[in-house]
Amino acid sequence: MSTKYTIRDYDYKKPTWCPGCGDFTILNVLKKVFASMGLPPHEVVIVSGIGCGSKLPHYIRVNGFHTIHGRALPIAMGLKIARPDLTVISIGGDGDTFGIGAGHFANVPRSNIGIVHLAQNNGVFGLTTGQPSPTAPKGFRGNIYRPFQPIPVALSAGATFVARTWTGNPNHMEYVIKEAIKHVQEGYGFAFVDIIQYCITYNPVIFGEPFITYYKKREYDLQKDPNYDPSDITMAYKMAYVDGDKFPIGIFYRDTSQKALEVEFDLVNDPPALRPREARDVREILNKYK
Repeated sequence: MSTKYTIRDYDYKKPTWCPGCGDFTILNVLKKVFASMGLPPHEVVIVSGIGCGSKLPHYIRVNGFHTIHGRALPIAMGLKIARPDLTVISIGGDGDTFGIGAGHFANVPRSNIGIVHLAQNNGVFGLTTGQPSPTAPKGFRGNIYRPFQPIPVALSAGATFVARTWTGNPNHMEYVIKEAIKHVQEGYGFAFVDIIQYCITYNPVIFGEPFITYYKKREYDLQKDPNYDPSDITMAYKMAYVDGDKFPIGIFYRDTSQKALEVEFDLVNDPPALRPREARDVREILNKYK
């Protein structure tokens, strides 16, 4: 008989985020997803970078790895190669993922490693008092750049699951994250979820409107459109650039024709980290370089 879990099984420390922060929603949704999918806490690992949201592994009772700024993805990749039997989730803010970690965001998906990456996208570096992040609109706090576009970059980088949700719709977020984990569990590879949220302290207003009001009026659920085909990458690219009065959320793209790296190289049934270690005499090699 399989063990049944509740969200209380994943409770740990009380978060210290600002009251009203979207990170609370992400944390609570993750607990619901893990419980509903019956994921044992000791078989889940959350890898994070640096930032307000990257403190999430401290507040949930699963394995956690709090890394350095921008490096959550490659460490999650290494972990998944070593222990492909574990559910590995990488999480980081927009600066962490699309700024200092942009090189990893462009390359880790190409491997199609079976991890889920959740981007906490609020347009600011909240931990360091609100500087504009790569996804901030041009003009925000002196920002001179056009905003980074996570969805088309994820598509072009080779992610086989690309989705977007937001903290104002927890039920939708639960659905999307659950589908991302299923995609990985079924052996199809890298899953990316862009989570739009707001920083209640430094970025609570979107183009002059309250965050919740702005997105509530514009959210457009792709899965409710009978003409939308998430297996069509051309359609996904087109929808990725839709903006203004319509804000698409949901699964933009899902490719089930490819195998995850750990499946392709047959690592799942023989995790490298669990293989017996043999003693090796490296003196012969070292002597060559004396």
